[in-house]
Amino acid sequence: MFNRIRKWLWKAGEFFLMVATSAIGKSVEELKDIAVEVVQEIERTEGDISGEEKFQIAYDIITDRAPGYAKSVYNLAIESAVAIVKDRLGA
Repeated sequence: MFNRIRKWLWKAGEFFLMVATSAIGKSVEELKDIAVEVVQEIERTEGDISGEEKFQIAYDIITDRAPGYAKSVYNLAIESAVAIVKDRLGA
């Protein structure tokens, strides 16, 4: 059982490494500071709205501040920023 879990974790790590080194991953890296800043601000000020609404606000702000990326780049940047912010908040 432990070996299966370890193999899965290794493969998951390999997957994330592949994403990080792809063109999308490199673009997400360019947006990381903006995405984390925007998500933190939304979490601080917009606590009473749904996650979908928060996502849309973040998407609108980030696409305005940093236009020209593919939708998948914005989506991954926002989802990654949400994970980072929640981890920092202990949620």
